[in-house]
Amino acid sequence: PPPSAPRPAAPRRGKWVLRGIILLCAIILVAVIAILGIRLLGDRSDPTATPTSTAMPTATPSPIDTPAPQPSATLPPETSPDPSFQAHVTLTTSAAEVEIGDLLTVTVVISNTGPVTFGNLHYQLLGWEPAFGAPTGASAGHEVDLSPGQDDATTFLLEAVQSGAVQLYATVTATTREDPPAVKPVASENVVKVSVIQ
Repeated sequence: PPPSAPRPAAPRRGKWVLRGIILLCAIILVAVIAILGIRLLGDRSDPTATPTSTAMPTATPSPIDTPAPQPSATLPPETSPDPSFQAHVTLTTSAAEVEIGDLLTVTVVISNTGPVTFGNLHYQLLGWEPAFGAPTGASAGHEVDLSPGQDDATTFLLEAVQSGAVQLYATVTATTREDPPAVKPVASENVVKVSVIQ
């Protein structure tokens, strides 16, 4: 009886060894499949990233368009260095309110603020009717030449004849000393309101 007991132990050990080998092979197979799956997923993600790089060249034509308009914008100011006529006309009054029968003094000044000399000035006072009369006239002419930076002035005398309010302004016509000369009208920059009361 003792020698027959160890014989059945051998097949049990063989079964466990066989099971261990199968289990090990299964683990290795799963690991290989997992590694291959990761590599395949990585390969699939790479081509999706490549199209993004192809979209970058489309942005290159936009900087090419921007420098082109810049030189064209700088050219127009450089092509107009010719001197131009510039003048300012202002109007002032001796009072803002007068009574019927009172006299009002209106002074008109023209200033040459440009690089061109002009002259043959013709002053015209406007807006004084019907509240005022102009006993000395509402226009005047000055045969003077105004160089750049110089001023000229004339004075008008108005008489209040009826109640009401007026808006006084003036225009000055000047002739430039150019070849050929040009006639330039300039309106006063301000309008002065004057009231006549009884």
